Amino acid sequence: MAFLSSEELIIDATLTDIGRDLISKGDGSFRITQFAPVDTEIDYGLYSVLSDSIVAPADILMTPILEPLTNESANEQYELISIAGNIQYLPSLTGDSAKTIDEFSGGTSTAATISVVPTSTYSSAPLPLEIIDTLYFVYCNNMFLEVVDYAAFLGVDSAFSYAGYAVDADSTVNTNNGRSLTTKIRSKPIDEYTWDIYGNAPVITGGKRTITTIVKVKGAVSGLTKNIVVTINEIN
Repeated sequence: MAFLSSEELIIDATLTDIGRDLISKGDGSFRITQFAPVDTEIDYGLYSVLSDSIVAPADILMTPILEPLTNESANEQYELISIAGNIQYLPSLTGDSAKTIDEFSGGTSTAATISVVPTSTYSSAPLPLEIIDTLYFVYCNNMFLEVVDYAAFLGVDSAFSYAGYAVDADSTVNTNNGRSLTTKIRSKPIDEYTWDIYGNAPVITGGKRTITTIVKVKGAVSGLTKNIVVTINEIN
């Protein structure tokens, strides 16, 4: 859902693809039991960039609001979380920011390992117990990529062509008492038409094209997210 106006309290609610699938059954089983408030549009990094401590917060909070999307994975960037007690620093997901892989070719595709680490933004302070993830959600463009190691396949968003995977966190804990994610992705077969549409032109004559896409990792409990830029090299 999204606010349509900053002048009035008008809310436009849109069902996600999962919600539409459930309500389409028409058996009365569809019930809204919970929702997650998010503030996707807010760039909190601007607080450290804008020097005016009085005007800056107001300007940031007046950022234009996005229209509601049916894809919850694209719309939910910063979820509301509940933590007992007082904390000064929220954790973040660090780790891989970019990966380069070769396209599927000759019936095979070499998998690349991606890794994210839940880290306290203040030294080695332990993560709040309420937001320690034992499961992560990994989203990638279903035209280009797939996850190799996962616990469950969440399906494909037909509007955005994004596939979702549930992946178990690593069994060991790090110095912040968090559990990292290590999994593998690989290229799917990409036909010539798709290369023509999405491939970047080669830098030199006779060079190969590349496709750049995003893999999004999200903590199932914490809601923390990390985007990894993946470049696929054409090799045929």
